[in-house]
Amino acid sequence: MALQSPTTPFTRDEAPALLWDVFCRVVDNLGDIGVCWRLCADLARRGQRVRLWIDLPDDLRWMAPGAIEGNVPGITVLHWTTPLAEGLAELPPSDVWIEAFGCDPAPECMDALARRLAAGAVPPVWLNLEYMSAEAYVERCHRLPSPVMSGPLK
Repeated sequence: MALQSPTTPFTRDEAPALLWDVFCRVVDNLGDIGVCWRLCADLARRGQRVRLWIDLPDDLRWMAPGAIEGNVPGITVLHWTTPLAEGLAELPPSDVWIEAFGCDPAPECMDALARRLAAGAVPPVWLNLEYMSAEAYVERCHRLPSPVMSGPLK
């Protein structure tokens, strides 16, 4: 499939099926998990495969019944523990990483990615998902350098 220009969006049938990793740590009021769940559900409806890494998966029970049990097509919910459960860091690599609200992906996932990159693998597209806030501290968080341009994965 040829790449399309940014002004020519993919239709649902033309969009390449990708594997997405969405990393979410529940901070407060469940707004973060709600945003992440809606993103995952929308991606899955568009034919994408999504792994939602979440530290408090039980908080999804009322929001997305059946999600934890794997009953939502296209979405796998992974319990993000510290340290990660054995084998989770070695899952097949994804095409896109979404770091929700400034949480860093699990160190084991970062280490696995560094090993793959050292072996010549193509890195995932890495996005930082944020939403708007009126809090005063937000201004100092803008225009920070990308962690991909420096640090352990450079």
